[in-house]
Amino acid sequence: MALWMKKMQVNNFSEERKGMDFYFAHFFVRNLGIIKSLVIGDFSVNLGQGLTQWQGLAFGKGSEIINIKRQSDVLRPYNSAGEIAFNRGVGITLNKKNWEATAFASYRKLDANFVTDTLNYNDYVSSLQTSGYHRTNGEVNDMNSQGQLSAGGNIGYSYERFLVGFNVVHYDFQYPISKQGYLYNAFLFYPAKRPVIIVLITVALLRICTSLEKRR
Repeated sequence: MALWMKKMQVNNFSEERKGMDFYFAHFFVRNLGIIKSLVIGDFSVNLGQGLTQWQGLAFGKGSEIINIKRQSDVLRPYNSAGEIAFNRGVGITLNKKNWEATAFASYRKLDANFVTDTLNYNDYVSSLQTSGYHRTNGEVNDMNSQGQLSAGGNIGYSYERFLVGFNVVHYDFQYPISKQGYLYNAFLFYPAKRPVIIVLITVALLRICTSLEKRR
């Protein structure tokens, strides 16, 4: 169990904004019967080697070939001070013999650049704010202006050195995210009005991973 409170120096106390800037809390248990992990509160989800969702620590390509394969538990309690890359809700991982299954659900508010369309009466979000700063009136107005509902899970089967898994993540935003029509945004993946569902099937030979670790 943990409780975190964050107050940045640039965000001073005032009559309108009492208390801390951000609060984090979680209750986490591990290895309780068939329950491999159970978390309530703030947690991170790591699925599909980052192709589906990876909110934990990860490294890019480098001289160490072992870093190509990302390794982490699917559910981990969130212990960082960042305000963007985590879920807020409940998650559970069950493990029995060769089978392992994970499910999670989350709803939280995000800082976003909210745009009011007075012509078409179609409000939208142009971008998500990831800095965590609330210094100016504009940053304060962007605070918690976008709602994000996410849910998903994983089911996997492993036998000796063989692993196969099915991952799915669903995102639904309160307001659509609409980017400007610049060239560098032409092929950018972002949710418009419809919910986003990401599905990935993973098949791996653990013998290859073990061989890489031995070579190291």
